[in-house]
Amino acid sequence: MTWAPTEEHSGPDLAVLILPDSEIGEITARKSFFDISVNREEKLADSLAFGGLWAVAGSPKHYERALGPSHGFSVVTEHPCIVFYTGLRDRYDHGDFDFLHLGVQGDYSDKIPDSFRGMSGGGVWKVCVLRERMTLAWSVDFMETVLAGVVFYETRSNGKPDGLRCQGGKSIYNRVFEKVRERLLRDGG
Repeated sequence: MTWAPTEEHSGPDLAVLILPDSEIGEITARKSFFDISVNREEKLADSLAFGGLWAVAGSPKHYERALGPSHGFSVVTEHPCIVFYTGLRDRYDHGDFDFLHLGVQGDYSDKIPDSFRGMSGGGVWKVCVLRERMTLAWSVDFMETVLAGVVFYETRSNGKPDGLRCQGGKSIYNRVFEKVRERLLRDGG
């Protein structure tokens, strides 16, 4: 299932792979997954709440490098994952989808890649934070981390990346969830 944009920058830009039950056990034995169906309403609310820390994780092509032949493979390529904290610049709805525009901090331009191309599909994670005023100091507790979006487009200014456009929580927890449920019901899954 896909939702493809008419223009690269506009979205929606989402894809869903439905795995057969026969493959789930093999994959879960090796990887962990973020199940959007568990506590879905709570996750949606957390993804939409004001505040918290915003983190983006993905593998920009900028850091890709060829490692040469190894372990019986003629071509081996490294795709390092980066994680960075950012801020929410804008959030808006368009049709049945919601969008986030996350900033890329210009003050650290020597530490960010020349391009975030290849990061499409990277996760936007929101770390919910509880901050309380104690007698003379603040107490900070990091609460649940929730999937809040998926990266699909890099915005640029003066020839440098200045932001990332992403699908938001409503797109994930409502649109994707509904489409997958419809498909499973139709296919008898």
